[in-house]
Amino acid sequence: MKTILLFLAIISLSNSTDAQNFDIDLLRKINIERNSNFDASYLFITNSTVPFSLGVPVVMLTVGLLKKDSLLTQNSLMVGGAFVSSTIITVAMKWGFNRDRPFTTYPDIVKLTGGGSPSFPSGHTYSQLGTIWLR
Repeated sequence: MKTILLFLAIISLSNSTDAQNFDIDLLRKINIERNSNFDASYLFITNSTVPFSLGVPVVMLTVGLLKKDSLLTQNSLMVGGAFVSSTIITVAMKWGFNRDRPFTTYPDIVKLTGGGSPSFPSGHTYSQLGTIWLR
């Protein structure tokens, strides 16, 4: 029930001009006023999300099978399933909303990576969806 209410609140706010203004103002503050010394670190984090998201359940499964730990094996399958499920949902939502990348809409936003897909919802947050499902 909480998830449904949160989803409805987000949808209602996403249609609000104030929410959109807050969104782009915050992005400008993060993007334009950033400390560029951290760019390489942030790029590493960005490029490591998929390997870590795939690697964690694989390592859990391997250790669970080697130690014959059925709980760890079961948990690894749940983590892997959550990753796959949330990825499918996120990709479907990205192309459903089809929101342009901010650097396309706002020329003052500095393009640091290519993106490759629509911007909403963030692909970096999909793992949180999987985490919520595991609770």
